[in-house]
Amino acid sequence: MYHPVEISMLNFFQSVFSFLFYFFDLMDIIDGLSQKDKWEEFLSYRQSSRRMSKEEIRLWREFIDSKRFLVTASEIKEESYMPPLPHKMEINKTGSTKKRIVYSYPDDLCRILKFICYALYRYDGYFSANCYAFRPDLSARDALPLIYKAVRGSQVYSLKADISDYFNSIDTAKLLSRLSFLKKDDQRLYTLFEKMLTADKAIDSAGNTVEMKRGAMAGIPVAPFFANVYLTETDRFFEDKDLLYMRYSDDILICAGSREKLENAKEALFERLEADGLKLNMSKLNTYGPGDPIEYLGFAISEDCIDISTMTMTKLKDKMRRKAHALRRWCTGRKLPPERGAKGFITAMNHKLYVHSEDDTFSWSRWFFPNITTDKSLKELDAYMQQYVRWCVSGRHYKGNYRISYEDMKKWGYKSLVHEYYRGAGKS
Repeated sequence: MYHPVEISMLNFFQSVFSFLFYFFDLMDIIDGLSQKDKWEEFLSYRQSSRRMSKEEIRLWREFIDSKRFLVTASEIKEESYMPPLPHKMEINKTGSTKKRIVYSYPDDLCRILKFICYALYRYDGYFSANCYAFRPDLSARDALPLIYKAVRGSQVYSLKADISDYFNSIDTAKLLSRLSFLKKDDQRLYTLFEKMLTADKAIDSAGNTVEMKRGAMAGIPVAPFFANVYLTETDRFFEDKDLLYMRYSDDILICAGSREKLENAKEALFERLEADGLKLNMSKLNTYGPGDPIEYLGFAISEDCIDISTMTMTKLKDKMRRKAHALRRWCTGRKLPPERGAKGFITAMNHKLYVHSEDDTFSWSRWFFPNITTDKSLKELDAYMQQYVRWCVSGRHYKGNYRISYEDMKKWGYKSLVHEYYRGAGKS
């Protein structure tokens, strides 16, 4: 049904080119930690992504100009070096009351790991062309058109699978075995990773040291690289199959030309994940038949268009409603003018939709705008947000709310998703 070369030949050559480019410029990554010019190159790359605030740039500039990197770099080069234990935190999962565990290292070591993560792009050619997560030349933007092409005019059967707590469930012994390709060029880097991954301890929120299996440690800068390495064998397994397979971190999509082929692929996937000690989130396991919109990575891909998925819409609406209610209570409790709550609501949603932090790959708009081909869902979200801007003022849903005009909302800072979409916000 799908020739493997067709899946992403251009992107494959881009990855090979990147690998060769970095190979001939190869410097031991640990040695590179002490080279100011390499840090300048790294900062230039980060700034070119346009995902850094002025304050973030200032802090990085200070870190590099003061050569603070030399302290941690010199420590890492010592054979006796042991990384500090990471801090374990529980944070709310988006759109859920459930918690997820993430880890963090002290700021300076975290900056070192971000540099290492960037330097690891030299090994990008190691990964399969059907892996779309955390790659310099591949992204969801490359995956979505392939799905769109597959569902147009074809009988397609699809499976969407999500791995439960993927990063933290990774078997570190197997991961280290799969990281062994680093030993040839980066033995000291492999040793650093080995020390990080085998400590089996962390510092909890109370400051206590606790023993625990941490896997690849979700939240640390190099965790995405670990995650890609761990499932590379599975990604390669599906390369020569007569189907469309793609993985973005813990989200896997398989499209096949018949139900039988899909079931065979599903069985093979389940067996491989189980052998790696991974479990699927069965509540997020979905199958789609011919003509069904395929929901993947927050998008809904159908024969007609690429739009925002129902789940993404629901989560964003829930966030809008909760934020509006919280701000309404805040204004009422402090006897503030209700317009203050409406303005606060707009500010909060603008931040959610259009602003990204240093640790976020994309803002909401930067993720969705370049990939959707219709404004249908954006119109619905605009109407919903305007409804709650007005509700913040009156505390009611009724026709009288329309005394608050669209121009009033614009004066308070409101930005229409549809307008920003056509204006090009987040598309670069």
